[in-house]
Amino acid sequence: MSKKQRSGIVRALNAVCAVVLVVAGLYVVIAGFQIAAVVALVCATAGVATPVLLSGEGILEVVSGIFGALLDGLVAVFEAILDIFSGIFG
Repeated sequence: MSKKQRSGIVRALNAVCAVVLVVAGLYVVIAGFQIAAVVALVCATAGVATPVLLSGEGILEVVSGIFGALLDGLVAVFEAILDIFSGIFG
């Protein structure tokens, strides 16, 4: 699933799910396994994987698409943060 094929809603979902996945993963590392963190990890992974699974054709494409969606989501979050800082200081 290329960047041109993804709609704005899917890209926003990827960004939110990537942030939830990173935060829940850090929480699990710091505080240990708790049901809320595990549920957040499962929901975030499912949110990122669902659009990729629906559009994927092979297992390799699906796996690479999931990682691509996670990276795309993280990049979108960092772009938003940098835009905020550039708006403040620019």
